[in-house]
Amino acid sequence: MDYFTLKLLLSFFIGCFWVIIVTVIAEKYGSKIGGVIAGLPSTSLLTLFFIGLTQGEKTAADAAIVIPFMVGATALFIMVYILLARYNFYLGIISSVILWLAISFFVIVNKLQSLFYSFLALIIFTFISYIVLEKKLSIPSQTSKEIKYTTPQLLSRGILTGTIILMGGYTSYFLIHKMMD
Repeated sequence: MDYFTLKLLLSFFIGCFWVIIVTVIAEKYGSKIGGVIAGLPSTSLLTLFFIGLTQGEKTAADAAIVIPFMVGATALFIMVYILLARYNFYLGIISSVILWLAISFFVIVNKLQSLFYSFLALIIFTFISYIVLEKKLSIPSQTSKEIKYTTPQLLSRGILTGTIILMGGYTSYFLIHKMMD
C-alpha cells in the first residue's frame, strides 16, 4: 500500500473516531469543554506525522514551530467572526478569513523560527479572544445534556465525517496532480 492510500485510510478512521469522541464529550460536559476538545490540533498532529514520515523529521520539526502561532490566530479568527457575524454573516466570515490570511502572510514573510514567539503569540491571541468573548460579550456556555446516543447514531456521524475528510484528501490530491500534468 502506498503512502497516499495509507494517509487517506488513516484520515478516514481518525476522522470517524475523533468526531464520535468530540460529540460524546461536548454533549456530556457542555460547550466549553467540548469546544476545547474539538479545538485540539488533532489535524496538525496527523499532518506532522505524515510530513515526518514522507519528508523527514527536520521538515516536520520546522513545520511544528508555527503551529502554536496559528492556533492562536484561529482563536482570533473565531473572535472576529463572532463579533462581526452578529451584524452581518458575510462581514463576519470575510473579515475573519482576511485576518487569518494576514496573520499567515506575516508568519511566512517573517519566516518564524522561534518556538518561544510562537507560544507567546498563542498565549496573547488566546487571552485576547477569551477576554473579549467571555468577559465583554458574556456569551453563555451551554450546559451538559443527558443524551444517550445509539451505536448506529455515533457510527453514522463518524462515517459521514470520515468520508468528507477522505473525499477532501482525494480531491486535493487529484487536483494537484491534474494541475501538474
